[in-house]
Amino acid sequence: MKDQTLKFISYFITIATFIYVFVGITGVNLPAYYPVLHKWSISPIKDAVSMGFYGRVAFTLIVSLIATFILTAFTKTKDTNESLLAGFTKASVIFGIFFFIGEEWHKWGIEKMKFDSKPFLNYEFWFFAVLVTIFVSIVCFTTGNCRKKK
Repeated sequence: MKDQTLKFISYFITIATFIYVFVGITGVNLPAYYPVLHKWSISPIKDAVSMGFYGRVAFTLIVSLIATFILTAFTKTKDTNESLLAGFTKASVIFGIFFFIGEEWHKWGIEKMKFDSKPFLNYEFWFFAVLVTIFVSIVCFTTGNCRKKK
């Protein structure tokens, strides 16, 4: 892959993760789809089921794409430390995954469903922990960064 393409992808993933997490933490009011009403709305509709994930992802992709084009236009390829950029991109993806899992768990966890379970270290927690470990292992070993270098 060309250095410019690698840099663009790394910047895009890192910026998109930051924006997704920032919007989740700050609670920015983005469009949400209301499937029962068959409409999109920026303002919350009382007593209606909404799917705000799609609005957040669309906002994240649009803003991060624009920011990435601007950032790559004003930076030079030879000044970029590729291994540091790749490591930072991986760290931001892992942080984003944990944020997403934590956010969804907070909203829809087993505790909210009134099942009989312990508050934190329950089966759902271990299921997500195993999935994230498998994902990180696959990413680590397929990129070659976890193998011992001779």
